[in-house]
Amino acid sequence: MAGFFGGIGGSRLPLNENDIENVLTAMGDGNLSDIDEFEDSDDDCDPTAIERLVLEGLDSGDVLLDQSYAEPIPDQGQCLPPPSAVSFGEDISCSSANTNNIPLQVSQLPSHTINTPTPDNFAQRSSTRSSSSHSPTVSSSRENRNSTRRNTANIQPVQPNSTNRSTFSIQNQPSTSRPDLWKETPFEDKPHNFEKPSVRPVQAPVEYFKEYFDDEFYELISLCTNNYFMRKSGRELKTSRSEIIKLFGIHIMMGCIPYPRVTMYWRAGIALEKITSKMSRDRFQALRNALHVVNTDIQPPSQEPNVLWKVQPIIDQVRNGCYKQERTPGYYSIDEQMIPFTGRCAVRQVVKNKPRPVGLKNFVLTTSSGLMLDFEIYKGAKTMFEETRLGLGPSVILHLARSVPVGSCLYHDRYFTTIPLIEELNKRGIHSTGTIMHNRIPDRTSLKFKKDSLMQRGESQQMVRDSSVLVKWKDNTTVTLASNCTGASTTDIVKRWDRKNRQYIDVPAPKIVMNYNKHMGGVDVLDQQMEYYRTFIKTKKWTLKVLIHFLDLSLVNSWRAYKNDCLANKYPRNKTLDLLDFRLEIAEVLLNSPDKQRRSSDEDTMEINVPKKFKKAIKPSISLRYDGYNHLPQFDDLKSPRACQNENCKSRTKTRCIKCNAYLCIARNQNCFKDFHSA
Repeated sequence: MAGFFGGIGGSRLPLNENDIENVLTAMGDGNLSDIDEFEDSDDDCDPTAIERLVLEGLDSGDVLLDQSYAEPIPDQGQCLPPPSAVSFGEDISCSSANTNNIPLQVSQLPSHTINTPTPDNFAQRSSTRSSSSHSPTVSSSRENRNSTRRNTANIQPVQPNSTNRSTFSIQNQPSTSRPDLWKETPFEDKPHNFEKPSVRPVQAPVEYFKEYFDDEFYELISLCTNNYFMRKSGRELKTSRSEIIKLFGIHIMMGCIPYPRVTMYWRAGIALEKITSKMSRDRFQALRNALHVVNTDIQPPSQEPNVLWKVQPIIDQVRNGCYKQERTPGYYSIDEQMIPFTGRCAVRQVVKNKPRPVGLKNFVLTTSSGLMLDFEIYKGAKTMFEETRLGLGPSVILHLARSVPVGSCLYHDRYFTTIPLIEELNKRGIHSTGTIMHNRIPDRTSLKFKKDSLMQRGESQQMVRDSSVLVKWKDNTTVTLASNCTGASTTDIVKRWDRKNRQYIDVPAPKIVMNYNKHMGGVDVLDQQMEYYRTFIKTKKWTLKVLIHFLDLSLVNSWRAYKNDCLANKYPRNKTLDLLDFRLEIAEVLLNSPDKQRRSSDEDTMEINVPKKFKKAIKPSISLRYDGYNHLPQFDDLKSPRACQNENCKSRTKTRCIKCNAYLCIARNQNCFKDFHSA
């Protein structure tokens, strides 16, 4: 006991309240190893210290067995007796005219361990303590302490009484189970035997694009654009669905054939005929400046606060197109994507080490080949996700992984990865792998990884805890990966450049590193394909920049779905359109869209009296026809020739008699004009 309380030699320090609290904790846990050193001379303990500790616990409320059973004590009529009136093991109650008796029961400690502190007892104990050192026998004191050690194991806390919710008792400190530590043990990899997706027939390129931009969406854009132009200028823009379709077709063509300036597409000598023949320069600029997808300038009050409400319709339109893509168990990746914009915007971000570091940040879910399946634009602190208890990065993963099939393998980088995220995805039946930072590893003090300087190139080390595994591998530098499905049980050989020998060498790499490098780059592939033919546009309006970005994003995603169908149907490579030809074909279809909608099959079966475009020509009277004077031919500038009005002539002509107002053909071998006026 002297060692436990820090006593030195024969003169021991008196026990304070902290020491006694440690003794009670050991007694409550059933651990008597630190109490076995009590000796006869350990009488320096202040007998009132334990009693003061208990009473202070009663006053502060720290000794409640269960806070749910305690009710606040009213201020009026409540009292506690002085310490001298407290008898441990008995009920403490007080009463008044306005309150009922509220018993307070203290934990049932042995009666001989703690006595009631009274003035008489203090005097008696002082005299006893002073004379105990001269007493020749200490057998009674030793027997009392032995009985105390035997009875401490039988101490039971008072059970809460459902009928009397004001019962108090001393609460033993709960024994916290020690968490599992990271151990260098083998890890069993989970199998990834995914089935191939179903095969669907290859469609025309424009059919893939219509999954994102349909006719109803074009109608919405034309309506909102007309209303916005009317509100701002007071004039009518008079745009239509077909004109909006041609506007998007021109933007796609500009991405395929870029010019330094937009106005150069209409400049003489270098003008692009496919664009200039469909729309004038001033009309293009007027439509682009007034382009809108919402029919108001103020956010509707019924909606939740949304910074992106001006572009929310196109976000929902493209997201619904992504939801139409087939999802099967396989490899998926989640990463950041930038919507480039350097102007003013409330949600503009700066992400270093990105090809376009300034703009709007977009979290994207793709397959390992680069097909986008879902996305969410970051809205700053107002970004709302379902699971926020694990942090922003894990909440993004859990939000985008809602549509990922069970059994799939999800890859992400260290911006998102945490050990609680890996464990949560494991509970949901999703395999997860990602790089991780060391400050996000719980209980990292138990990790026994080697120092970076002591590891050789290609060396790896594995630590396992429950269903999670950590793998540290050194290439040029060290990298740590966390997973719930793949470890470092197997290795493969990769080619790496050796600077010292200036040649490629074989470096062993664990399986988790090989899978991560193979399936993580889905979002990077998507960004790379968008940069090939990104539509050039310089504007201060972030809304227009977002609209054009999602136009390019839909084109790339449509081409990826088209290429996957070609591979599934085993199309030859020379018959599969590349991304440039795919965009050009869609642009050609949009630029040549009809001005009016075609009639549906139901309308063709109905009998509708449609007025004729051209009325039947009225023949002149006989007297006017054969009067013989002032009949002169005139050539009319018409888009299409008219039918000759001479009898038995089936030719068409643009020559007209100015007096008879009849079209009559004049040819080298046939002169209907002369025959018509001859009697």
